[in-house]
Amino acid sequence: MRPLPISREEFARFFQKARPPSGWSAHLGVANSGGPDSTCLLFLIQRYIRDSQPSSTTSPSRVYSLTVDHALQASSTAMAEQSAQAAMKLEIPHTTVRVPWGTPPFPPLPDKSFENIARGARYNILWRWMQQENIGTLAMGHHADDQVETALMRLGKKSSELGGRGMLTCRRWGMGVKNELDWVGIEGMNKWIIRPLLEVSKLLRTGY
Repeated sequence: MRPLPISREEFARFFQKARPPSGWSAHLGVANSGGPDSTCLLFLIQRYIRDSQPSSTTSPSRVYSLTVDHALQASSTAMAEQSAQAAMKLEIPHTTVRVPWGTPPFPPLPDKSFENIARGARYNILWRWMQQENIGTLAMGHHADDQVETALMRLGKKSSELGGRGMLTCRRWGMGVKNELDWVGIEGMNKWIIRPLLEVSKLLRTGY
């Protein structure tokens, strides 16, 4: 049986549960990979904003989309184009940024063990984009299945109880690690990352 779509009322609860303590900023960003998770999130947020009567505290007034093209796979350009097309269909302003490997602060193109390096590059670009577009909160499409995987992975690495609880629905961006790629300083304490779909299973998400 095909799962029921996430209703307006359900997503409104998920979204407001992810609301930063400082309230919503006018501009909300979405990290858009072009996959079903981020596409689902784009659709739900855009629908929510259109249904709402936004103010600076009750809801964002506009959503933006960003895709980071890591250029680590032959299909990366096509995947980035797919992301742009998904945002365009939803009438959401979209930006694609290709990682400029070898241009400081970015290291040379990695050929192995690249996951952590790629993550650092992605977050650096996301941060710069948020600054440019005056975006106070970044939404990510992680769902309940991702949450279980993250918690198990952290526990397998003998993480603390805090780490084992998994991802938070809402957290500060943070100041980062003191290196050229990750460090953002005190301003990182004024921006937020939210994951409104953490209570939604992958099966339910496919019915959006």
